[in-house]
Amino acid sequence: MTYPLTLIYNKALSEGSTPLAWEQSHITPLFKKGSRLDAANYRPVSITSVPCEVMEKIIKEQITKYLEKTSCISNNQHGFMSKKGCTSNLLESIDYITKALSKRNFVDIAFLDFAKSFDKVSHRRLIHKLKAYGINGNVGKWIESFLTSRKQQTVLVYKIYANDTKLLQEIKPEFHDADCLILQNDLNIISEWSKEWPMELNVAKCKVVHFGHGNINHEYVMNDGNTFLIIAATDVERDLGIFLSNDLKWNQHIEVATRRANMILGLLKKTFRSRDIKLWGKLYTTYVRPHLEFAVPVWCPYLKGDIKEIEKIQHKATKIPHDITSLLYAERCRRLNFTSLETRRRRGDLIQQFKLENGFEIINWHNPPLRRTPSNVLTRDSTYNNARHNFFRIRIVNDWNYLPLSCKKTPSINPFKSRIDKYFFPTAANSASFTEDELHV
Repeated sequence: MTYPLTLIYNKALSEGSTPLAWEQSHITPLFKKGSRLDAANYRPVSITSVPCEVMEKIIKEQITKYLEKTSCISNNQHGFMSKKGCTSNLLESIDYITKALSKRNFVDIAFLDFAKSFDKVSHRRLIHKLKAYGINGNVGKWIESFLTSRKQQTVLVYKIYANDTKLLQEIKPEFHDADCLILQNDLNIISEWSKEWPMELNVAKCKVVHFGHGNINHEYVMNDGNTFLIIAATDVERDLGIFLSNDLKWNQHIEVATRRANMILGLLKKTFRSRDIKLWGKLYTTYVRPHLEFAVPVWCPYLKGDIKEIEKIQHKATKIPHDITSLLYAERCRRLNFTSLETRRRRGDLIQQFKLENGFEIINWHNPPLRRTPSNVLTRDSTYNNARHNFFRIRIVNDWNYLPLSCKKTPSINPFKSRIDKYFFPTAANSASFTEDELHV
């Protein structure tokens, strides 16, 4: 397949056109939330030609490398970027919030919502942006042909537009009375930008979260196209799948995550009559546990009650296989080759730090961590509140510094995992903080 596809791709690029078959796609409506009778609550998913998707991916990767190399995309952009994602975005944000609150300052964050953002991108304006970035010639012609032959937008399209919306990521002042005007001015700029390009702001879904005891809770406004509306303030906002509260406690997110995991576990019990140990080990790790560990370095619980609520899910799941139902939790975990979720979170922190140390992931910390010699030893910041004290950058210090240099110098991720499992977690199955009675559901 490689040779004929290469001929097709080279011909398409040299002519700046796409085959007619690539212009056809099957649209499947994907339900989001709300009433299933409202068409607006469905997202159209386009299933296109596989060779077309492969070529799109190749060109996207090359353009992304070019945009990164020429600094055309802000360092604060995390969506659809290599070595970045939801976890890196959230860690950067919470690093700033907790650091500011630790200095007894305030933080206000505006969460903006663009209505049907993937569908609102103007082809004409996008082509203009591409040319401004120096993307023209045969590649530019091919992209123009590719876009004008389809309505469904691509990840690359939104990434280039999102580079403008990421101005919001730079609005991170430590607020006092006058500083609120700075954020308001930036919101006004975003409103003007949305009209110019045009990207409709859904002001009704925009929210502001005020952080810090004594915050003056300033009211911010945005122009919805006809009039100025006050942006609603909220104590909790969902940010990239994580429920962020203004007290920086994670009990609400944990409640949602455990409820979802419990629901899926119940559905699996109804769907599969077998209670085979291998089957349920796979079902749990595939469909249930990910809900308890998504972006967990961001919200890792530190209150005993929260830790217990999460561990209860695995305790419940390990009792399903008939062969091990009567065994103690630690033994059930050993039979399934599980560790406690609390242990997995500590292990996950070490893996996250290893990725950052070795450039497998990138986070632009607001204040880069200080180090003693040797360079692989971390130092701890002074902290004045629980949120900062238990934040990833602080809680990782002891475990990371405890590792021998041979572990830290491991060349890649999988060997590092193996080494820390042998060195740091040799008896992990027995490391749960709760007794059988405490975890009883």
